[in-house]
Amino acid sequence: MNKKVIKVSILCLGVSMILSSCVSTARISDFSSDSASIDFEKYTTELKTTSTPSWLDKKSNEYYFEINKNISKDRIDNIIQLSFLHFNYTIKSKNLEQNNMIGKKGMGFNEWRTVTGIYYKQTDDLLKVYVKSKITQDVTGGLRENRALKIGEYLEAQLKVN
Repeated sequence: MNKKVIKVSILCLGVSMILSSCVSTARISDFSSDSASIDFEKYTTELKTTSTPSWLDKKSNEYYFEINKNISKDRIDNIIQLSFLHFNYTIKSKNLEQNNMIGKKGMGFNEWRTVTGIYYKQTDDLLKVYVKSKITQDVTGGLRENRALKIGEYLEAQLKVN
């Protein structure tokens, strides 16, 4: 009887490990399709009042920046699209009327799936951009890099140049 209990316990443990292997799954449905849902003012305040904003943390999954420049909507959308392609993302959702784009990459042999949303708000001479990533992770914790920071810094540099 004791051996049977041990076998069943091991089997249950194995099944539960398999079922819980993906603790967090990156899905496109987790992202808003509307830039109006982003509190740009909150990020502006943090940018101006904090020496090290939270989105610069290696464990963060977001990035925010502002550019004192008026850039055409078409140009912004093109640069966002090129930034996604530069990091091997596939564009899964474009809502150009709502100023956002969502891309997905990974979930291969050596890479976790990442879904990233880029949202922006253009005023007269100020462009505000918010980037958020979600990474599929398992019980080991997965990546410890801010993928939103990587694509955000690249996007910021491209927008400043163009």
